[in-house]
Amino acid sequence: MMVIQWVSHFSCFRPGRKTGPGPFPDNILIDILSRLPADAILQCRKVCRHWRALTSSRAFVKVQNQRAPSVVVVQGQRLGLLARRDYFVYDALAKKLRKIPFKSKLGFVGRGKTFKNKTISLHGACGPLLHIKASGYYYLSTGLNDFAFNLITRQLVAVNTRNDDYVCGLFFNEARNEYNYLCLRWLPEKSARFYVYGLDSRKDVEIASSPFLFGLCSDRSPVVVNQAVYLVVDRIEQDMNHCMHAILVFDMGSGEFYNMPHPEFECPGTRPHHFGMYLFARDGHLCLCRSDTARGLLDIWTLEDYANWSWVPLGSTISLRIPKGPEEAARFAILSVRKDELLVYWDSSLFLVNSKEESVEEIEMPYKGRFRLSFFAYRSTLTAPHLVRDGGKSPLFRL
Repeated sequence: MMVIQWVSHFSCFRPGRKTGPGPFPDNILIDILSRLPADAILQCRKVCRHWRALTSSRAFVKVQNQRAPSVVVVQGQRLGLLARRDYFVYDALAKKLRKIPFKSKLGFVGRGKTFKNKTISLHGACGPLLHIKASGYYYLSTGLNDFAFNLITRQLVAVNTRNDDYVCGLFFNEARNEYNYLCLRWLPEKSARFYVYGLDSRKDVEIASSPFLFGLCSDRSPVVVNQAVYLVVDRIEQDMNHCMHAILVFDMGSGEFYNMPHPEFECPGTRPHHFGMYLFARDGHLCLCRSDTARGLLDIWTLEDYANWSWVPLGSTISLRIPKGPEEAARFAILSVRKDELLVYWDSSLFLVNSKEESVEEIEMPYKGRFRLSFFAYRSTLTAPHLVRDGGKSPLFRL
């Protein structure tokens, strides 16, 4: 805020004039202000009319969206009788987790006040939108409910799905310049099909559907890279090589679904083994992580050639502490936080891995005992849909 005050003093006020453009050219102002998070830019619009017009233009919003800073939100869940969820922000410079204040617990008011806190969780993030899941009664329906929540505008929308839909995640469809969601719809005979719908539409517009059937999909949020959506899935056709069809791809440009193989490694081709793999994005590339919890090992591949679907290893195998609990209960998550740095949750421990230097540094955790972590990269951008299906009062959650 001090930067805003300093720049506004020299750009909006000059001796002998009450208000008006100052000595700073618009291109310099755009360069400075477009590097700020969205909530700070909303404060900038209160400085003067010129700033408001400048920061509201399409050109400015486009530049700010490209530069929008990312905030790593960490959801922690204690295991056991005292199970509860806490939320943190990862400070990359200090290499610490900073707890979000108690007043910012992820709770609902209004229609969603009947949701019990233990049923509410973050499932993913897409630009300024958080994908929230909550179980219970909501607006004449009961069961698992999905919401899109804009942290900047505080708008909340209940994703309008059928009772047999599972919402996998939200994404920004660059080809259509709109926000969409990917869902898995259950059909008769224990089969399912993927669909893509528009999130910011007044009607449920079906954008695409998969031509083939599936059994299950990974419970992790899909990854968006190179104008495509990726998710680990399980096809149900008989006599099929599941390793060759392990990754679902939705191409935004063509609007088509297809399947591609995971990297070449020794694999039994079973559903539990595939769903143990972890997809994430790093420096604009799709990456896949495979864990061996019995030996404390992580192997990472990156997709270097999309046209030929060519995977290459990302450095050497990462060695971590062997989990103390049962192997089937061990979980992990991974997120690219800065250049060459990966944040790795590994069965009740948190590590910072430098893939270039091949170093591993353990990060102090606020918990003792067993817990689970999940990561979400939230971007503080002005590019966001107007959520027309307003779900009532916004949650209490704030960063």
